[in-house]
Amino acid sequence: MYKALIMGIALLTVNAVLFAGGSTDSGSTSAPAASMAASGEYSEAPMLAAMVAAGELPPVAERLPVEPPVMEPIDSVGTYGDTIYVFVNSTEPWNTLQEETERGSYLAYIRADTTVVPNLAKGFDLADDFLSLTITLREGAQWSDGQPFTADDIVFAYEDWHFDSRVGSGTQAFWMNKVRRAIKIDDYNVRLETDVPYPVMLAKMGEPAGGDWHSYLPKHYLEKFHIKYNPDADALAKELGYDSWSLAFNAHDWEYQNGFRHLIDDNEPRPTMQPWKLIEVTDTTKVHERNPYFYKVDELGQQLPYLDRIIAGIADMETIQLKIIAGEVDYDFVNATSDNYALYKENEAAGGYLLHEVPVNQIPIAFAFNQTHEEKGHIFRDLRFRQAMSLAINAEEVLDSVYFGLGEPMVFPVADATFSPPEWSNNPMDAYDVDEANRLLDAVGLDQRDGDGWRLGEDGNQFTITIEGRIQGEHSATGKSIELIREYWRAVGVHTEVKLSDNALHAQRRDGNLLEVNVGTWGFPSEARQYMIDREAWVHGSHDLHWATAWGDWLMAWIQVEEGTRSLSDYEGGVLPGLEPPEEFKQLFQWGEELQQTVLGSPEYIETARKIYGFHFDNLLMQGIVGGQPLLVVAKDNLVNVPKGYFGSAAWWGDLNIEAEQLYFK
Repeated sequence: MYKALIMGIALLTVNAVLFAGGSTDSGSTSAPAASMAASGEYSEAPMLAAMVAAGELPPVAERLPVEPPVMEPIDSVGTYGDTIYVFVNSTEPWNTLQEETERGSYLAYIRADTTVVPNLAKGFDLADDFLSLTITLREGAQWSDGQPFTADDIVFAYEDWHFDSRVGSGTQAFWMNKVRRAIKIDDYNVRLETDVPYPVMLAKMGEPAGGDWHSYLPKHYLEKFHIKYNPDADALAKELGYDSWSLAFNAHDWEYQNGFRHLIDDNEPRPTMQPWKLIEVTDTTKVHERNPYFYKVDELGQQLPYLDRIIAGIADMETIQLKIIAGEVDYDFVNATSDNYALYKENEAAGGYLLHEVPVNQIPIAFAFNQTHEEKGHIFRDLRFRQAMSLAINAEEVLDSVYFGLGEPMVFPVADATFSPPEWSNNPMDAYDVDEANRLLDAVGLDQRDGDGWRLGEDGNQFTITIEGRIQGEHSATGKSIELIREYWRAVGVHTEVKLSDNALHAQRRDGNLLEVNVGTWGFPSEARQYMIDREAWVHGSHDLHWATAWGDWLMAWIQVEEGTRSLSDYEGGVLPGLEPPEEFKQLFQWGEELQQTVLGSPEYIETARKIYGFHFDNLLMQGIVGGQPLLVVAKDNLVNVPKGYFGSAAWWGDLNIEAEQLYFK
């Protein structure tokens, strides 16, 4: 057996620097407890102690697991109290200190050195044949409402959510797609079983697959919405304003869901295992308050988190920038942008904050042509067209004018991976060559122009493309960089427009296969982290940059039918959604499936990874412009335990929430 509790995970002990920009020892969860924590002498926040004294809560020792995990601080052990003020651009969870699954709830923890150790779970056994993973939970761990956290919550998540097509969200297809059975051994032991080797399964316990979005749900709270457990679930749903029990269930299965309907329906938040629980949402504010049953302590036996409350003001991006500069924001790593770098630095002292630069491997501006677009997909599928549009962009100018020279031109972000051959470090598409771009566009068949110099399509009309992106939030790129792309493409005769939408409209157009050119962020966060992500954008086209939306929709449905987790009857008319892709793209998808059955760093892994990323290198399915920029983190100068680098399972800026429970003000 592979014993995570003792030796970490052999799958990830590769003699290479796998975590780009990763911090050294920042915030790793400690398996052995420090003296006070080990002795069971625990302390708690004054606000909770007052509730215990008033008889409103049981003593802290009764609220913690028998053996709680112990946090090793980034800088120092903290003190209790205070409210932290942040600003967010919407009620969605993908913001600084908000309630996404990244915020402190993984069953395991991946240190920056790639070692996997227990976190919410007490230990793991990964079978030698990689066909099962046994999870041992911590006796006494409790949800935020004081109910026990047990194996039932994991079994429920799989059997009654992932495996039930009436309510299954489809996340199983991405995160733990090889798991076929979840078997309860006893209250604190559960075994996940697969039909094919799945060596990445243990590592996945230390990323979103092992969090409260995927691997466990509060059964005691959700079963009243599920017809299997409540014969009157449909009546309850209609009473709450839903057409069916399945819709009511899906509206409550996540802490953030459908505008926080659970707060309206139940007048209380869905129970959580996170450090803070959501208690209020308005049009202008979100409020989280400490979870009195949070399962983790520090080295002195102090129950975490240190901070009492998170108050998030909801505002537009322009307002947020002004508040950052004025020092009205305690902490931000989502809204701080490179184009405001000079302003942040100029106002550090007056604003009472520090601007931290956290190394990441993310491209802040990238684009992809949707090769399945109904009208223009045949042009976008021509590699020469994609090459031309890359060569037409002056990445050095974008770097200097938008990102203050921080970083470098970068079309392809994986040159430092262990599987990357030397030639991937010298991508000819990094060049700026307008003459060659024009030659290639002529060769594609866009050689005719009108009197204004615009290229004409095969129908004789002006050939126009539209760049679409999000106004703000996750995956949004800076407006100035998008405007520059438009001007570069116009300079080679391709009439280009820009359309930026809010998240809801952009998602609607994306899912409807209406996007022509999708623009946003893109990256290869770390080799080990990328290895953990099943069926990501690299192997199908319907995620993030959407380089082939309809092909991706077909592939994701097809593989679930092939595996037996869905049937054709689950799809309208018994027909798979989207469009069936050409054979070479089916092969790309299959390589992605094969990669998940290899061990990281093995010869089989290297060979398969080179096929996947080599296909991308040759075909420019997604294209970056600049990369290597640090993530900007704004934090009050008295805020302690601010991350200095990415944690072991980090993939994007939201992952800096992973150890937020140790933040405190000195």
